[in-house]
This record gives sequence, C-alpha cells and structure tokens, in this order.
Amino acid sequence: MPIAYAFARRGGDRHLRCVRPSEHEVWVEKTSTGLARRFDVIAVEDLKIRTMTRSAQGSIAEPGSNVAAKAGLCRSFLAAGWGPLVARLQQKAPGRVVKISPAYTGRRCSACGIVDREARESQARFGVPVLRGTPAMPM
Repeated sequence: MPIAYAFARRGGDRHLRCVRPSEHEVWVEKTSTGLARRFDVIAVEDLKIRTMTRSAQGSIAEPGSNVAAKAGLCRSFLAAGWGPLVARLQQKAPGRVVKISPAYTGRRCSACGIVDREARESQARFGVPVLRGTPAMPM
C-alpha cells in the first residue's frame, strides 16, 4: 500500500508528515480488489448497520438492559468493517454489486431455496432433511 503524505498544522507552521493506512484500510482494499477481480456479480446483504449498532442505553424513565453486552456487540459489528467494504466494492465494481434482503438468509437453503427453521442444526451446519444423501447435500 503506498504511503500518502499530508500537511499537518503544528505550531502555526506546516509540516509534511507521513500518513500510513491502518491495517483495516489495507484489509478493505485487498479484499475488495480480490472480490472485484474474481467475480462478475457480488451479492451482499443489505444490512442496516446504523440501526444494528444503535445504543441500548435507553432513557432515564426506561433504562436499557444488558447495555454492556450490547456495547460489545456494537463494537464487534463496527470492527468487522462491513460498511467500508461494501462501499469500496461499489466503487471498484460499479453495477456488479447486488444488495439482497438479509431476511431469512440464515435459514434459506442455497441448493433448493427452501426456508426452514429446523434445517439449521448449528451455526456451522445446515441441511434440509429431504436433500440429505443426494448429490446436492451429502451426508
């Protein structure tokens, strides 16, 4: 990643200083470049990040519950960098990024399209009982 240079005000004088990109910015650049080069169409969930990271603090009349847990969850959402990645993808692959509704994406089978709550056995394992044992869904 090239190093950019910027002028900073320090004591009334202008000094040239080095501006290094953060590790997160480098990750966004590398990931978006790889995705834009490898795929013709890139589908991303249209997540409402601002709504997802809204504070759970509440008000004086109605204080929130589990505020510390929600704050930690919000930090992890923001640290994941979904927003900057999607924005950079749209710049690098204009017209090829498709935003899909996030509703039921964790329950929808990619092979047949069926939406079934019982099909998700665990966070990592998903399988529609009808398809198990077929070429689409091996045991």
